[in-house]
Amino acid sequence: MVALFVCFYCLVYSSQYNLFRNLLDSVFSIGLIFLVIGMAFYIHNIGLFKTFRYWGYRVRARRTMGKNSAYDAKPMNFVAYTEHIMALPKKSTAHYLLWGLALITLSSVLLLLRINFA
Repeated sequence: MVALFVCFYCLVYSSQYNLFRNLLDSVFSIGLIFLVIGMAFYIHNIGLFKTFRYWGYRVRARRTMGKNSAYDAKPMNFVAYTEHIMALPKKSTAHYLLWGLALITLSSVLLLLRINFA
């Protein structure tokens, strides 16, 4: 997928810039995308977003309880819900962050080399 994006980007902008500039831009774009994906997954599981998830759970639980009168249990409180969510296995997003940082760093170093030797 990454290779297809690089090829597409180089073909589209081949008339405006040279190949090296296109490769730098596409590597930087891909690194930025990986970094945003990794940070979005990371932020989703902390702080304020956890509170929003709890509010959504509480609303869904109350709707379910209203439809099913035989279900008399209350929704979990915030602490129990957080412990339950934390007990679930998490997907590691470290590879997104590492690839994103590596690609952005590579792009920046190559750009600096290009500027210094051009």
